[in-house]
Amino acid sequence: RQPGPEVAEQLSIYQETLKAKTKQLKSLASEVNK
Repeated sequence: RQPGPEVAEQLSIYQETLKAKTKQLKSLASEVNK
């Protein structure tokens, strides 16, 4: 069974979400560290 293109699409969406969350967490952390 070959994973379809929709799987790759979901993965890239997931990675984007993860990136955004990481950015949020980092800015939150810098707020706390002030």
